[in-house]
Amino acid sequence: MKTPTLLEKNFRAYINGFSENIQDIINSFDFRATIGKMVNNARLESILNQYANEKLGPDQFSHLEMGYIYEELLRRFSEQNGEEAGDHFTPREIIRLMVELLDIPLPQKHISIYDPAGGTGGMLSVSKEHLLDKTHTEKEQNNVESLVSLHGHEIQPSNYAICQADMLIKDDKHAHIYYGNSLIPHKKVQNREPGDQLADQTFDYMLSNPPFGVTWGGKDGYEKEAKEYADSRYKAGMPRTTDGALLFLQTMLAKMKSEKEGGSKIAIIFNGSPLSNGDCDVRQMLKIQELETFQRFVRLCAGRTGQLLNLSSLATECGITHNTAKAWISVLEASYLVFLLRPHSVSFNKRLVKMPKLYFYDVGLTAWLLGIRTKEQMVTHPLRGNIFETFIISELIKSKLNFGEKPAFSFWRDSNGNEVDLIVELGTKLMPIEIKSSRTLTHESFAGLEKWRVLAGEKSTMPVLIYGGDESYQQKGIKVIGWKECGQFLK
Repeated sequence: MKTPTLLEKNFRAYINGFSENIQDIINSFDFRATIGKMVNNARLESILNQYANEKLGPDQFSHLEMGYIYEELLRRFSEQNGEEAGDHFTPREIIRLMVELLDIPLPQKHISIYDPAGGTGGMLSVSKEHLLDKTHTEKEQNNVESLVSLHGHEIQPSNYAICQADMLIKDDKHAHIYYGNSLIPHKKVQNREPGDQLADQTFDYMLSNPPFGVTWGGKDGYEKEAKEYADSRYKAGMPRTTDGALLFLQTMLAKMKSEKEGGSKIAIIFNGSPLSNGDCDVRQMLKIQELETFQRFVRLCAGRTGQLLNLSSLATECGITHNTAKAWISVLEASYLVFLLRPHSVSFNKRLVKMPKLYFYDVGLTAWLLGIRTKEQMVTHPLRGNIFETFIISELIKSKLNFGEKPAFSFWRDSNGNEVDLIVELGTKLMPIEIKSSRTLTHESFAGLEKWRVLAGEKSTMPVLIYGGDESYQQKGIKVIGWKECGQFLK
């Protein structure tokens, strides 16, 4: 073997001979400094000898196999340093679940996938692998390889280098990874970090596991630069400077395609929800000064889930004005904490209730706000029926949205107390759905649907009753569905 000095010189010359894109990876790893450390610790020769004898060429391993080896080395590196693998990449099982939820089809035309916090590239590469696993023919495989493009940003140099190396090893010719901060405008100004180099682009699918609890304000942050987007991308409000998770969400929302272009789908992982636990964010959106009063307002709303929303009564009980209650309901809607179900317009010659009904999207949050902590408490809670109704309707809404459809939902109630919990518009027909939390049904359980069927006549489809039991069957010309199947029958 050559002398250590000559060996170092030759190895550095070898490294300098790589192409520009490889030099970008080497520089981001700060690998030349690593060579110096290996020389100082007399490790360069032994490491080079080890890898010189390993058969790691493209004739030995496919691009995908080499990608798996790369991930395994990364996992072992994390364990040896007392870190979690998730500090460097999201476990592929989680990513596959996210891709399943996005329901990305095998492509017949170009599909773009984006991650604003790309990290080591796991979200993007596993997304494409998942699609390849679904293929059955060579044509389908070629379509995935040629029609699916990957896009991402990463601000940590070593993570960016890992991501670029991974895409290179897998020979992904349609991967476009940028070194920069996706949360700020990109300006080529001295002493300013690179920003969003995909600011004007939109994407079909977006998924991300952004860092949480990372300070983005103050002297060490980028608050000044981010606020350049305050009136556009971040118009919903700037979050507290100790956690920028909401900035990542708003960045993804800004990159959604319009409804005419087919829209976009997003999957994002949060440590908690910046929409629900970000009191500071909501306060800033509404300029709320009395935080305790606002928190009490949210708890009072939880106590009204599945019920008619009487703003005057709610405002009086909370000790605020009617207009304040109206404004606070609006921000809860904008934050996707609650939604309002409007009364159906058809009257059938009866005087209709005009107030909407209030529901929460997250039943777990609803239960927490109501002080429910155990199964036993849920079973005996006086609002058990309202909570069950909230769960069913929110799941039906999510089911529709997952199929790219806008839910056309309402409810029907007249002044005599006749009611159907949910009316689903299906073209010119109306599907009435009654929801009962009980595991057993009685004659009274069907009364509302039977009344509706008489009044609606030919406008109605077969009525549906969703209940807390498991069996599904038909009774009295009404389709009875167990709660576990509630997300399936609208397909």
